[in-house]
Amino acid sequence: MSVVSKSRSLGVLILLSAGLIFNAGQANAAFSFSISSDGNSTSSNSPATGASALTIFNFDDDAGAVTLELTIENTTGDSTFGADATESKLTGVGFDLVAGTSYQTGSFSYVPGSALDTLIPNASLPPFGTFEIGIADNNNFLGGNANGALAEDDLAETVSLILNSPVSSIVLGQQFLDGFEDGSLKFVTRYMQVNAGAGSDKLLGGTICSSDPCDPVVPPATIPEPAILSLLGLSLMGLGLRRHRLTLQSQG
Repeated sequence: MSVVSKSRSLGVLILLSAGLIFNAGQANAAFSFSISSDGNSTSSNSPATGASALTIFNFDDDAGAVTLELTIENTTGDSTFGADATESKLTGVGFDLVAGTSYQTGSFSYVPGSALDTLIPNASLPPFGTFEIGIADNNNFLGGNANGALAEDDLAETVSLILNSPVSSIVLGQQFLDGFEDGSLKFVTRYMQVNAGAGSDKLLGGTICSSDPCDPVVPPATIPEPAILSLLGLSLMGLGLRRHRLTLQSQG
C-alpha cells in the first residue's frame, strides 16, 4: 500500500471514530437540569426561614412521549440564609408545563412509602398563584399534617410523569429550562415545621444549575464546539506524524 493510501485510510478511520463518539452521545441523549430553592428564591416570608430544597429535572424519550423524572431532596441546613433554619418538612413542589404539553392521566409514579406521593393538578399556592402540576405529601397543597412529609435528613425521593409532547426530550427539556430561566414558567416549593422564622415557608424559583456544584447550563449529550475542534486538531496532528513516519520509511 502506498504512503498516500495508508494516510487516506488512517484519515477515514479517524473521522469514523469521531462520528461514532458523537453518535454514541446522541444515542444516550437525555436532558437534565436542577433548581435549587435557596437564598436566590423569592420567599413568602420576610425574611425567608432558610428552608431549602433541590429538585432535579430529567427528561427521556418514551415511545412518542417524554418521561419527566424528578429527584427531590430537602436540603435545609446545607447552607444558611434568611432565618438560618436547620430543620423543616418539605410538603410539596409545584411547576408549570410548557405550552402544548400535558401529562398522561395515570402516569404519575413514585416509590411505595414515599413522602411525596400525591399528584395535584392545578395546585393553588398563594401568594404565588396556581401551578399546573403539584406533587405533595397529601391532597392539600396548602397545609395538612406535615408529619409524613420529606425531612432534611431523609433520602432524596424520585417521582415521574409521562408527558405528551410533539418534540423530543432534549427539545422539551430546553423549553422547560428556558421557561424557568425567563420566568414564563413558575416553580415553587412548600415547607412546614420549620425551626426558624415564621415556621413555614414557600419559595418561588431559585438557582438553576446543570450540575452540582453549579455550572453554566448547557444541553447534555453534546460535544461542545471547542472539544470537537480539539479532537480534529489531534486527529490531524496524528495524521501528519503518521505520514512523516511513512515517508521516512519509504525513503529508507
